[in-house]
Amino acid sequence: MNRIIVKTGQQEYPVIVGRGLEAGLGEELKALAGFEPRKLIVFSNRRVFGLHGDSLVRTLSTAGFECHVWQIPDGEEHKSLQCLENSIEFFSQAGLTRNDAVVAFGGGVTGDIAGFASAIYMRGIPIVQIPTTLLAMVDSSVGGKTAINTDFGKNMIGAFHHPRAVFADVGYLKTLDLREIRAGFYELIKLAAIGGSELLGLTARFLDKYPPAEFAGYFSLDSFESDLIELITSQIEQKARVVRGDQYEEPLRSDSGSRKILNFGHTVAHALEKVTGYTYFRHGEAVAYGLLAASEIAKRLEYCDNNSINLLNDVVSRVGGLPDASNIDIDTVFDALVFDKKSNGETVQWVLLERIGSPRIVSGNEVPENVVRESLHSVLLARASPDMTKE
Repeated sequence: MNRIIVKTGQQEYPVIVGRGLEAGLGEELKALAGFEPRKLIVFSNRRVFGLHGDSLVRTLSTAGFECHVWQIPDGEEHKSLQCLENSIEFFSQAGLTRNDAVVAFGGGVTGDIAGFASAIYMRGIPIVQIPTTLLAMVDSSVGGKTAINTDFGKNMIGAFHHPRAVFADVGYLKTLDLREIRAGFYELIKLAAIGGSELLGLTARFLDKYPPAEFAGYFSLDSFESDLIELITSQIEQKARVVRGDQYEEPLRSDSGSRKILNFGHTVAHALEKVTGYTYFRHGEAVAYGLLAASEIAKRLEYCDNNSINLLNDVVSRVGGLPDASNIDIDTVFDALVFDKKSNGETVQWVLLERIGSPRIVSGNEVPENVVRESLHSVLLARASPDMTKE
């Protein structure tokens, strides 16, 4: 078990990475400073709760917590205002007060909605994140960003609301399907690419040793869980360093220490998710296309050396195929970029690599429209691949 401390201004919280964390969860919660809730909302989705929820509730109830279970539907399309309103209504019906807390138990969608609902209910109540997907463990559960989607863009309505703690139990990953595993690895590659050659090398070696297609079977190997915990811990440490330097993603910052560097690949990713109604891509799959597009733009503008671009593309390819994007209209994607939440005024901000470990925030004024369109064409159309939804 590893423990990482995420520092946020005057506060800090632990991220605990390991296996079998549920057994000691109740005592861990009681040990958190200033955390003495009577009621807990176990906020989950139907699939995750059906697999693991009863055991979690028993553990928390045995520790003396009064548990109320709230389940939302599965899928990114439910990260909506309606789901948010329904969730807050449930908080009220359960009699939740500011002395109580929410436990977000699921993937990124669950964590985002639970986090945002916790941020705005009674002007903020405590939340604990228990991520159950690889992507949520290394990214969305850490850093305090919470949001929902709207018709005019992804994550356009949200708030910063840090958890009191994060418990990342790798045992939950055993029940993930192949697409979700791959989606998580694409997000790991994003963090590794901005983190540096050492972290990217660690990620690449893990993928070589444990190709994602056989992920569930590796849990029988003695070395797998320790290697997986090491990888996840290293990724979270990278994100924690960035968050510590720019807790609230200050709008006017454009230096290499800005939290905006975590948006590498997300400008195109969010546009792809929007134009496909948040139902075609897993978030990590859209991020993978975004990484490839950003690399292609950097290559055409001669911002990044070919060795770094080739290395990044190679590591992405080790994860496996991506959903076919050849039928997506380039003009529609380009138009959606304008409404991306990372826009600054009327200018989209791109995160491009100068080399592995050296991200650069670039104003959209420096990126000609034809370069963006040609890069999108190269990545989305020329890289057509089998539809992974069949797996």
